[in-house]
Amino acid sequence: MKLYIFVEGEHDEDFFKKILNQELNRKYGELECKRYGENNFKERKLIKNIINKKQNNFIFCLDLDKNKESIKKEEVANYFDIGKVSSKKEKKQGKKLKKKKILKEEFQIEFSDIENKMYVVVQMIESWYLAGFDTNFCTKKHIEFYPDTEEITKGTFKKIARELRKDPDRIRDELIRSGKFSISEARNRNKSFDNFCQKIL
Repeated sequence: MKLYIFVEGEHDEDFFKKILNQELNRKYGELECKRYGENNFKERKLIKNIINKKQNNFIFCLDLDKNKESIKKEEVANYFDIGKVSSKKEKKQGKKLKKKKILKEEFQIEFSDIENKMYVVVQMIESWYLAGFDTNFCTKKHIEFYPDTEEITKGTFKKIARELRKDPDRIRDELIRSGKFSISEARNRNKSFDNFCQKIL
């Protein structure tokens, strides 16, 4: 059954479409990634329609961004207007939000129905990228090897790029093109990726 993966940005999309695509296509038959984090009205509306059909198979992939997991999930739910507004600020703005009605379609589901479909990347997707490349590969490419990549952030990734005198996007592209990403290696070095694999792969 086709799997939809909703991601925040381009780097997240590349990870699933260019690194995990074979495994995901093998299990689900077809994979489609959609970005929700770029304030694209049409894409946002399309995602809402996909979520609203209970027969559709979908997951969200979220960067934690130093937030608590529960808060991050609520933020995404509120972004799509799923279930009740939870934060104090948004409660005060509740009437305004209802009047604004960013999207006309009403959800047939509640936040609790999709919470278990939200997978958190701790801290950033870069932590998953680096987790899958073993010590030999990192040594050859002059990339610092991290036995545990769970706390890797974009800042860490930029630091690596500076040391190599390369653009971070170029390093990502080189990692993807290498074809050396190992799922078993990544599962051993990143708890959130291992959790994702247990439930999805």
